[in-house]
Amino acid sequence: MKNLITLLCFSLCLIVANNSFAVVAPSAPLTNAQTEINDQAPKKMTKKQLRQQKKLRKIQKRMKKMQAKGQDVDFSDPVDKWMWFWIFGWGAAIVLSIVASAIVVGTAFTGGFGFGALLFLVAWLAGLFGTVSLIIWLVKKFA
Repeated sequence: MKNLITLLCFSLCLIVANNSFAVVAPSAPLTNAQTEINDQAPKKMTKKQLRQQKKLRKIQKRMKKMQAKGQDVDFSDPVDKWMWFWIFGWGAAIVLSIVASAIVVGTAFTGGFGFGALLFLVAWLAGLFGTVSLIIWLVKKFA
């Protein structure tokens, strides 16, 4: 049961905590000299410094990809934020319904329907929130 709750919390974190929240858009476009790590680093670097440098390169590659895609979740726009609420609400509803179904089926013979029913309720509420957000977004977008 603990593993299932941990898995549920982890999957919710993956859904809710989007990577684009952690990225701060620069005010001015970055040049190649600013984004790339200088290859003229000293020859004697510790293993820890090499790992940090490698990690920094990976982060910079991800930032370049995200900037190239242009997929930013922007909650500052008063109209488009409702679209994102709609998408996240329905996404959470789908994931929670799948997890709740697995719990109910897995505990069918032990009588443990309580947690599955609670998850179904939360999934239904997330879907309701997503549907209301969709209606608000449509009204604001086309009115």
